[in-house]
Amino acid sequence: MDIKLQESNNVVTVNRDLVILQEYERMYVGNTDIFPVAYFADLGPLQKQEQALKIIRFALEKYLQWTPYDIRRYLTSNILKKMKLSKIVNKYIDFPQEYSKDDLDMTYLAYLLYPKKFRLSIEDQCIAMFERVHTGSASKFPSTWIGGIEGVRRFSILLQYAISQMPRFQNLEAMYQYFSGPKGVAAMKKYKLYSFAITLYANTFEAFHKSMPKKLRSDFLYHYHRFSKKVYIR
Repeated sequence: MDIKLQESNNVVTVNRDLVILQEYERMYVGNTDIFPVAYFADLGPLQKQEQALKIIRFALEKYLQWTPYDIRRYLTSNILKKMKLSKIVNKYIDFPQEYSKDDLDMTYLAYLLYPKKFRLSIEDQCIAMFERVHTGSASKFPSTWIGGIEGVRRFSILLQYAISQMPRFQNLEAMYQYFSGPKGVAAMKKYKLYSFAITLYANTFEAFHKSMPKKLRSDFLYHYHRFSKKVYIR
């Protein structure tokens, strides 16, 4: 959007986006973290969000030289604060109720910044969140993810993805044997899935069994390890 200014008999055209980005640069190198509200005053909620996203995208791409994939994986609330973007996010970005504006849900902000690059399917969301937790960019999975039918689905996706990152099992029986014992509990804890598992299920072995795809789920092996041996419940 361009703004036309009248100077004597000359008309000067000013690019609004450029002016706003220059204003952010002044704020970033200055001693304030408050972006002038005047640049948002005449806009509706969606326009305010789009304006805020332009500023955030500009800041992360220019000063951190991050790609969209870097942003999705490494962005944290602490980085937003250092870049003086926290107040812009809190004031102008509309997060759905199931999301929060903390490290746990920066994948949603990445989606808003680059909707053509990232889908927001539950599988993509879970895998992106798994990577953030596993690499330490986030400390845990969102508490809002645990519980209900969607919680069961998320846990299944997360566990199956975790198993795909582990050394390959020789066969299905070896996998069931592994998760029926202390090694399975240790794996759940390593991938930050333990609390998730025991909230949704009676124990981690049941969580493993019920989260497997139907074509891999073996009731025989489950009941064998559950009743024929001592199952390591916790």
